[in-house]
Amino acid sequence: VVMADVAGKGLNSVVYTAMTKFILRAYALEDSEPACSLQRLNDALYACTPFELFVTLVYGILDTGTRTFTYANAGHEHPLLRHESTGEARLLDVTGAAIALQRGSVYETREIALESGDVLVFYTDGVTDAGSGRDRLGQERLLELLAVCGAASPDEFVTSAMSLAQDYAGGRLADDAALLAIKAL
Repeated sequence: VVMADVAGKGLNSVVYTAMTKFILRAYALEDSEPACSLQRLNDALYACTPFELFVTLVYGILDTGTRTFTYANAGHEHPLLRHESTGEARLLDVTGAAIALQRGSVYETREIALESGDVLVFYTDGVTDAGSGRDRLGQERLLELLAVCGAASPDEFVTSAMSLAQDYAGGRLADDAALLAIKAL
């Protein structure tokens, strides 16, 4: 599972998005441990991208056999986790700096145990930054929505969250917005 956001707009961002995707894929095939893959990706992109470019990214492995999610987060928005048994929703950790900011960045891998009905949510800042001034959707409101609507299907949650972001933005999101929800069976 990967959710990422490349700084900037236009053709340059598209090129670096593709580079990030394919370099990460190559490193993950060699060693799927998330922190190792992100460290190698960081150093590769640092060496070949302009200084103003950086990437925030969550990379994780969802193992349906062991019911675990193992991830590293390079400065990206905090993924959300809702536990079906309690209805509580919480933020997962950021485990390192954004990609390509500095050579030698170190990342930590975290592992989360999942139970039936638990929901993982990944998103870009275009969702939480929806709105203007101090009136933005924000992580807290997204967490509240997950706590209330997390028992719904992932598609229903995503539809509700994107609708809420559109409402905060007055129908026009200012930034790219991506949202992914995964429910453990």
